[in-house]
Amino acid sequence: MLNLLPTTQKQALAAHLLYEQIRQVSITVLSVGLVLSSVMIAGDRLLQMWYQDLSDEAKINVTETDRLLLEELVNAASSSSLAVTEIQTEFSHPLQSAQLLLQNTPSDSIKIHRLQYDYPTSELIIQGVAQDREKLVEYENILDDMPELSEINFPLSDLNQRDQINFTANATLVYETTAQ
Repeated sequence: MLNLLPTTQKQALAAHLLYEQIRQVSITVLSVGLVLSSVMIAGDRLLQMWYQDLSDEAKINVTETDRLLLEELVNAASSSSLAVTEIQTEFSHPLQSAQLLLQNTPSDSIKIHRLQYDYPTSELIIQGVAQDREKLVEYENILDDMPELSEINFPLSDLNQRDQINFTANATLVYETTAQ
């Protein structure tokens, strides 16, 4: 087949074809957008009307019998929550022991960087930096004197340095009842 059109006309026709394709795609996208926004607006309005109908249906008159039954349920729930509160105050909690440990840590010579607690085994891992060997030994003695901790273990390798000693201590938290 012979193509007798000059190159400039071919380019103009190609550009016009591209323009028409872009225009068709734009019209299609705008049409779909308009339809979707119309559906969303109508759907929102329908949902609001449906919600209003449900809320109107939910307005009921509470009879005296219903009110007494509701009061009975509230009283039963509050009495069971009091029993749970009494059980909770009877036992210590790991956070209380961790708080005591931090309170007993001399902040001028010991810096705690990490406290890790394993709930099933009651194992506590304490990582930090001690100012020097003497302060680390003093801290070990403080931990030994705490009744909330047992099986305290400071590895001897922690004492290799003289100053700024990185340490890792392992201990077991002890739980005792506070009410007898």
